[in-house]
Amino acid sequence: MRTLGFMLGYEDRAEEYINFFREKWDLIEERVKDIPDDERKKVYFEGADKYKTYGGADYGCGIPGIIRAAGGIDLFPEISAYYFEVDPEEVAKRDPDVIIKGTPGGYLLEDASKFKELYDEITSRAELANTTAMKNGDVYIISFDVTGGARKKFGPIFLAKILYPDKFEDLDPYAVLKEYLEEYQGLKYQGVYLYPSMS
Repeated sequence: MRTLGFMLGYEDRAEEYINFFREKWDLIEERVKDIPDDERKKVYFEGADKYKTYGGADYGCGIPGIIRAAGGIDLFPEISAYYFEVDPEEVAKRDPDVIIKGTPGGYLLEDASKFKELYDEITSRAELANTTAMKNGDVYIISFDVTGGARKKFGPIFLAKILYPDKFEDLDPYAVLKEYLEEYQGLKYQGVYLYPSMS
């Protein structure tokens, strides 16, 4: 961003853009850094395909990095494959505290019906019924619009709020996204990004 800002003569604007995200990431890092390992939330992040997830041994495709940046522990940190199939029984055995399923869609969605269908499907899986996540109702459907590609920069902001709401009562991921879309992209804020909603 700094190089682009220099090339285009918008150095101040580039620095402002960088700081927009950096201040949120620094806030998250500061608040989660002292959480003991045995108190960090274990996260099973399922991709668009059923029982496929992301390896974390080398930070994989970036999803494990998002989880770690938010203070969580990815469920398969020892596997380096970017995207791989898992045994449902192994997921249950590792007992995630939070289950998050990523899905396409987000900005262009008018309602949460698609997300609700996915939520109903994953919460009806008998093999996961006894996990901590299911028992506590910590199951979410999240848009790749805030966890995929260049948009992974929003991932820690959304996940920190999901994992540790008490630590981030003053952090509003939707407000961050709205400001980004309107201030830096010139777009109207709209869409569905998380179900159930945190607001």
